[in-house]
Amino acid sequence: MKRILKYIWLWGLLSLCVSSCEEEAAVINPDVSHDKPTEVVIGDSPRLCSELQTDNQQVFLIVTDKENEVVTDQVSVVLKEAATGTKNLTVVVDKDFDVETFQLAYTNSNYTLLPDNAYELGNGGSLTIAAGAMQSGKMTLILKGWMLPVPSNSNLGASQYLLPLKIKEDGKYQTLLYRINWTNGKHRLTSSRKGYTCIGYVDTEKMSPLVSSVYWLEDASWEMSKASQLFDVVNLLRATVGTGGELKLNADISHVLKNADKYIRPLKLMGMKVCLTVKNSSTIGFCHLTDGEIENFVAQVRNAVELYELDGIDLWDDSDEYGIDGIKNTSTYPKLIKALREALSKETMLTVADKGEATALFFDKEKCGGIEVGKYIDYAYTGYINQYSLPFWTKFEIPEAEWMICGRKPFAGLEKSDFVCFTRDFTKFYLDYYSADMNFMSFVMDMGTGDVPGMSVFNESKGYIAYDIPDNVRGMEILTIGVTTDMQMMIDPSVQISVHPHEAGAVGNDVDNTYFRKDW
Repeated sequence: MKRILKYIWLWGLLSLCVSSCEEEAAVINPDVSHDKPTEVVIGDSPRLCSELQTDNQQVFLIVTDKENEVVTDQVSVVLKEAATGTKNLTVVVDKDFDVETFQLAYTNSNYTLLPDNAYELGNGGSLTIAAGAMQSGKMTLILKGWMLPVPSNSNLGASQYLLPLKIKEDGKYQTLLYRINWTNGKHRLTSSRKGYTCIGYVDTEKMSPLVSSVYWLEDASWEMSKASQLFDVVNLLRATVGTGGELKLNADISHVLKNADKYIRPLKLMGMKVCLTVKNSSTIGFCHLTDGEIENFVAQVRNAVELYELDGIDLWDDSDEYGIDGIKNTSTYPKLIKALREALSKETMLTVADKGEATALFFDKEKCGGIEVGKYIDYAYTGYINQYSLPFWTKFEIPEAEWMICGRKPFAGLEKSDFVCFTRDFTKFYLDYYSADMNFMSFVMDMGTGDVPGMSVFNESKGYIAYDIPDNVRGMEILTIGVTTDMQMMIDPSVQISVHPHEAGAVGNDVDNTYFRKDW
């Protein structure tokens, strides 16, 4: 609750700001938590406490294989009331921890207990609580990542470990669980070998975000040292903008955000950035907001990012989906983007889909109220799914191709390397979709020129959008890899995309046939 309470003061501040706007809006409470914490509920019992993550009984850490590079934490016991006398306690590793049950509860987890040689408990795990104190002294925990075995190429998921700590003398103390991911720096998403950014969308109305963790790029030589995860960024679908600039979270996205320990933090441990996608509603888009409503929206988004520890916000306004009012003010959406960029930290990503009238004038600084949108965002990309959009700078021109998206212009202030021109529905096969379209086939195939136009454009774009990442049907994993194989000529012919499915047991509503269907 600590992270929730600190936002309450913003309500009063927001009301003062909004009352001074020329275009007033109803003040919306910026607290997006709905009075429910994201951390594990601590309760009233005495507990083991981590200095690194004091408000959570699960601690998320990354260790590396660099020799003699350790990760440390300070562990103590915290009481609810002062001790009546001196207590001597001992912290030990719970060797009886039910790993299998944990694996089933946390989809796509391949956790095993951390080997004895990869950790040390300082002072033999001894802790002392002085009479009258509510917290013990501190014990140093040392983690040694270089002592962990290197995963084999066929088992890249075997880099997840558990270290459950408990009090030896009394089972009434809440335990402390460390969830640890190992990396050798070579199969992190941000690896330079890939040379491009891949953004994946997960529809939380159907799918667990953890589905994004099983897609890997592998070198044709099958060397594990050259393997890397496919997705750099995972965008969670979806929140919407509502009346008065309200940030609306439906039941599915709310569940995912409030259970970040299960659905978000494991992805972050693997190196992915996890962002929230906000779309228009059926009647309201970002182009409709007044100045006061923009302030409301920005305050709520900022709080959501901080509360749920998100890495960014993705904006997708499809002006074709909402009412007949259309675009009221061409400077409103740019003003919103600028306000978000200024409110969010420099490390927080901000991305925008380019589609329809909502973004059609982003190339014109003057029509955007003097705002160069491209200077305030990390990426822009085409919002036309399954339709190839040649970027504005490419040398290739196929004007007669019906699948071309024509007339889009570059955002003012945006570098060409920050525009992603490929957006596809990951549940559809491109070759099936376009097999009868010779213009498309000419575009993606080498026609004797010694060059593959599609690949050349991709290399200029430096990015790829995978919309609606699919699940794998149990027993048909090899067949469903085809969803990704037909994009290889667009990415890199020297590598293949493989899927490493969850092996710890089926979960979810369709427990007999799927791995990653939502399990709530």
